[in-house]
Amino acid sequence: MKHGKPYFFKSPNRSKKQKKTGSKKGHKSHVRPMPQRIDEYRHVPVSVCPECGNSELNRVQEIRVHLLGF
Repeated sequence: MKHGKPYFFKSPNRSKKQKKTGSKKGHKSHVRPMPQRIDEYRHVPVSVCPECGNSELNRVQEIRVHLLGF
């Protein structure tokens, strides 16, 4: 109770339509250009599965590259 009244946590309102991402139909899409210079490379080792937490991992099946712009 808060201030003598019961309160409840509201769940997110899923009934509202969420705005779709991306450009409108018939409009040209916009893609951020690749940077001309990359300051730092980082290797992020994975020792456990991010989905289930299991430490018995198979060999690498794909490599993903993620660029961060600051």
